[in-house]
Amino acid sequence: MVGSSTDSSFPGPRGTLQAAQVLLTRAGIRAGRVTIKGEHGNFLLQSVLLSTGRQRVTLRVAHPQKVAWLKREAFALRYLAGSGLAPQLLAESLGTEVLPQPHHLLREPAGKRPTAPLQGDEAGQVGGVLARLHAEGDVSLRLRAPTLGPVSLMAAFQALSDDVKAYLARRERDGLPQDLLTMSLSDLMRALRRYVVAQEHHFLPPPPRVLCHGAFDLPRVMRTVDDRWMLTGFEQSHAGDGAADLAQLAERAELTEAATRAVLEGYLAQRAGRDATLVPRVCAWRVLFRLQRAVGGLRELQDLTDVLDEGLSGQGEALEWFADVARENMRLAMNGLRDFTGPARPLSLSEVGAMGALIAVEELRLRGTCPLVGVEGPPYTGKTPLAQDLAQRLRVPWVGIAAVLRSAAWATGRPDAVDGPMLADMVRRLQVHLVDGKLRLLWDGHDALQAARDTSGFAGPAADVLEHPAVRAALREFVLRAGVRGAVVEAKSLEGLMPPSARVFQLWASPALRAARRQAHLETTPPPPSVPPPPDPDEAPPPPRPDRVVVDGSHLSLPQMVRAILRSLVPHASGTDPTLTGRPVLFS
Repeated sequence: MVGSSTDSSFPGPRGTLQAAQVLLTRAGIRAGRVTIKGEHGNFLLQSVLLSTGRQRVTLRVAHPQKVAWLKREAFALRYLAGSGLAPQLLAESLGTEVLPQPHHLLREPAGKRPTAPLQGDEAGQVGGVLARLHAEGDVSLRLRAPTLGPVSLMAAFQALSDDVKAYLARRERDGLPQDLLTMSLSDLMRALRRYVVAQEHHFLPPPPRVLCHGAFDLPRVMRTVDDRWMLTGFEQSHAGDGAADLAQLAERAELTEAATRAVLEGYLAQRAGRDATLVPRVCAWRVLFRLQRAVGGLRELQDLTDVLDEGLSGQGEALEWFADVARENMRLAMNGLRDFTGPARPLSLSEVGAMGALIAVEELRLRGTCPLVGVEGPPYTGKTPLAQDLAQRLRVPWVGIAAVLRSAAWATGRPDAVDGPMLADMVRRLQVHLVDGKLRLLWDGHDALQAARDTSGFAGPAADVLEHPAVRAALREFVLRAGVRGAVVEAKSLEGLMPPSARVFQLWASPALRAARRQAHLETTPPPPSVPPPPDPDEAPPPPRPDRVVVDGSHLSLPQMVRAILRSLVPHASGTDPTLTGRPVLFS
């Protein structure tokens, strides 16, 4: 797994040790010096192994949006208390001043974990410990379990279908077009539906619900020093069909046919040969898990967009690791399900990576880097909504130059008679404040930006005033002042306003599209005092310049344009389309 010690959403060594001391005291355990022995996990859930002198404990810390994982694990550990199948839950907390993230403390057993390939007697013993876990189910499990998992294949397939729909909807929102990756995913879903429907009638009535591990794999199994078998990592536990755990082990550990048979024999020996449909159910679940695991990896990669609020903080390599795992899961699913979609040769990992983009990875990389970006272009090219959407994704303020000039003109008290030097002086005197990531311009205790917006009949300073050299110089100073922590600056022309380190994108649209937008605008709002002339029908895209990147938005949606700019902002993003034409760009 990939460590996350550099991620700002998790505590540093000092916070970890303080949180462990608080939970040890709450559990009534007198510990000496607490030291960190190791850690593992990812962006969503981290485990820190601690030594307290006489014993070892594990601090499990979850991202606030994944608190349900710790609740599941806490329920399973309390439910299995005294069975010897799970570690002891010492104390738990939803967050403190020392460690705001939800966390709990476990007693770490001493022992070793089985290694792949699993075979022989060890495979049978792993099957036996899973049978003991499933034997712990009773009536109270159904009533008290925090989340009930699907028992039938069809219920699991419907949950998988919902995940696929959510994944595709998120891709569309991120401006990712349909590609071979999404088409292959849709083909597999259609092929599996027929299989699930055909198999469903074999398993009626549905099997009883038991306590399932939910993420069963060899790293979650331990053989203690006193020769007992124990399971760890219950954050995905639920009440469901026990055959799903067996199928998950077979898929995740890539068991051979002999090892799978040994696991099933050990399982049935502990279950006294009950459950005659177990073997066909395991086979059916394995087929479903091949695609479920792939979709789960894709959704987990998407979840990073929601949990990484302040950028990657040095986690670029970890992000690439997540992307590689997602592609590997897709390769295994597509190769393992070839019988359902027709004969085809096995795909390599590079071929799966070349099939399409996974997620707007650039958006994650750019968060917290304080980029200063400029968006310019003639009227009705869509630069304002583009700049505002881009600023929201990058978590930086949007700076509209026209709004700044209107605010400064209003603050002078003579908005209709303002001259260049007067306007430049007021631009320098405006106070810049950021409230919830949005820019506010204050003058004499008033919100000048909002006041200028509410002033009816005020169209802003005249064109000759705006082009005054003193005004341009004041605006250049204002951009540096407002964008010290990053900003997206938008104006008709940014010539001479942006520092050399900024990236400026020149937005263009076809004359027909601009004319249609202008007409729609005039039909919904009263015409301004001076209506701008219609766009020149012979207007062509501006010639390329070394300090500008031209974005032709004539045939691109807003998310596609944002996606193209995000890719261009990451200098090391492979597969970047230099022309920004909106063609499918491969991140591989």
